[in-house]
Amino acid sequence: MSKRYLKEFTDENLRKEFNVSQDRLDTLKNEAYDELDILRAYKKDIFDELLKYKEQEKLSIRDLKDRLGTSSISQVQKFLNGTANITADTVVKIAQAIGKKPHVVWK
Repeated sequence: MSKRYLKEFTDENLRKEFNVSQDRLDTLKNEAYDELDILRAYKKDIFDELLKYKEQEKLSIRDLKDRLGTSSISQVQKFLNGTANITADTVVKIAQAIGKKPHVVWK
């Protein structure tokens, strides 16, 4: 995303675009940050479980790559250091590989 495009996301532009007050905009931004924190924590939990499994099973990264069914060692490294972006399908693959079931709690 270009910096020019990001500059368009000023509070003033957002208030005009969506016809909301600054208070409402602040509330929406806080809710978005809260949701982002939840998603980051969820992702961290998944990667922590994967790392714990790797250590318990004394697996190399290559072994873990094979169990996850991925062709990329760098992707496994991203999982282990917490920098990978993951989809719901990836969550299921990780869970199956480590013998767990994903569980999501809706609040």
